Amino acid sequence: MASTDEINEEWVKNLMLFQKGGKILHKKYACMIMNKAKDLFESCKSLVDITRGDDEEITVCGDIHG
Repeated sequence: MASTDEINEEWVKNLMLFQKGGKILHKKYACMIMNKAKDLFESCKSLVDITRGDDEEITVCGDIHG
């Protein structure tokens, strides 16, 4: 798989032009975008890891966007 290091402002602009042409994004690039987002999210100090059992539920209250 291509490295997420390739994703920069120019890459994103080219992607936008590509998609404006009605073309379908290859799954390789969709995976690159998701991996880059994961890397960015994991670097945020405001996010924490939690563990729960398969039979336990999580209730989210309030804003979950932002």
